[in-house]
Amino acid sequence: MTLHLLNKVILSLFALLLLNSCFTANENETFYMDTKQIITEVKKASDTITKYATEAELNSLLQCYSDSPDFLAISSDGKCRDFEDFRKVCTEYYQSLARQKVSTKKEIYYVLDNSHVILTWTGNITAYFKNGGSMKMKDYSVSSLFKKIGKNWKVIHSQESSLPPEISKSKSK
Repeated sequence: MTLHLLNKVILSLFALLLLNSCFTANENETFYMDTKQIITEVKKASDTITKYATEAELNSLLQCYSDSPDFLAISSDGKCRDFEDFRKVCTEYYQSLARQKVSTKKEIYYVLDNSHVILTWTGNITAYFKNGGSMKMKDYSVSSLFKKIGKNWKVIHSQESSLPPEISKSKSK
């Protein structure tokens, strides 16, 4: 009788382990599919930021960031800015800008959950100013925390890092 009971317990444990592995596999597969979809959505939002930065479309660019108390931007000069200060700095920069060339070298996505993603972006930026000068920023890196707000992914935190830019002054007459 004891051997028979032991066999039942072992068989029951084996069945539970088998069922658990089936459910775990399905959960991992669902998470993977969700992660893949989330990365696709955040990449689209990131590509939109790159597009607006390239075209120097300030108002459209600012729509990609969350105008909320949660927002914080740390620029490559080490200063922390809330959304209003970020808007002011961007406005000054984009008003002096004729256009930019922005090229992506690397993107790394970290999905934290269904509504938060960290994107680390590295690329090169060449800014062409209205006064004829230019500025090249090589290996410019930005880590951004995207949050899903409603149906849109918006940046609520960013931190920039770069080497000192190469500046070409405008030619004087």
